[in-house]
Amino acid sequence: MIEIAPKDLDALHSLQSFLRKHKKWQDLLMALERELEVGATDRLAVLKEIARVWEKQLRNTFEAKDAWNRVLKAHAN
Repeated sequence: MIEIAPKDLDALHSLQSFLRKHKKWQDLLMALERELEVGATDRLAVLKEIARVWEKQLRNTFEAKDAWNRVLKAHAN
């Protein structure tokens, strides 16, 4: 779906819902990053979700720390 409609936020949101439902966390992270690239409406919310996926779903504290740092930088701006 990303290749078919790479800049369609509605399509990305539908894909993200599907990936959450099916617990495809790595694919969800790619879709969330893609949303940031094409202009997320709520950039901070997307960054927070990325951090939560790394922390809670994938239990990768190293990546989670980096993701939370991205949130802090975005919040400071």
